[in-house]
Amino acid sequence: MPLHECVGQVVESRIPNLLPKTWVVAMPDHDRGLAEFFVVSRQRLTPLIGWTSNDLPFAALAQPTGAVLNALDSLGHMANQTVLIFGLGGIGLIFCALLSLIGVKQIIGVEPNDFRRKMASKLYKVKTFARCSNELNNVADISIDAVGQREQSQIIAACLESTRPHGTIILFGVPTVAEQKISVYSIIIKNLTLIGTISPDWIHYLPYGVQTLKKHLELFKPLITHQFHWEQAPHAFELFEKPTEKRVKILLHD
Repeated sequence: MPLHECVGQVVESRIPNLLPKTWVVAMPDHDRGLAEFFVVSRQRLTPLIGWTSNDLPFAALAQPTGAVLNALDSLGHMANQTVLIFGLGGIGLIFCALLSLIGVKQIIGVEPNDFRRKMASKLYKVKTFARCSNELNNVADISIDAVGQREQSQIIAACLESTRPHGTIILFGVPTVAEQKISVYSIIIKNLTLIGTISPDWIHYLPYGVQTLKKHLELFKPLITHQFHWEQAPHAFELFEKPTEKRVKILLHD
């Protein structure tokens, strides 16, 4: 559970024009989002101007949205391309939302969770699959790993199979094992481009995430499937640990 996607009020500020009681989205160092107070640099904070009290909690999605925008900016023009996303959790669905706004030719998603597949299909018109199959070989101009975790080498192998010659693979999922085995031969023989991306220049991409989110908020709101008061935090963590549950993003609030 990432604890660096935070919305709160400024208590004290040394930043010009950033006054106490201003609502901001902020990224604490070392995932310290459960702290009652934390110090954050200007580069990792953006004011939330013109947000209603009802919409403020959803601004927490600005941080992952900014990270995904950075990944998509590395790809250039995408309007006539087919994009395949492995993993339709929070990050994968944000990719779907942004790609639907860009208007790519087709979005395909691979996700074992039935609830998330249905959400992707309903909200973003994604063609979904529960697992990899031969049907997906060489279908994508761009393949995106939005899974990470221990099985990342299997996801990368699936990306290599699914991506057409001269295509691009985005590695966004964070692995739990640093070293992974991949087929360098497949990369060379298919003339593939691999791009690793996760942490952009936040002084640009955090405001960009806020602006995009505010403009298209109704498209992103469904991604927060559960909200809990701080006192219910243990239940929120228990829910997070159950991948079969009907949940995507979980919000803790006061």
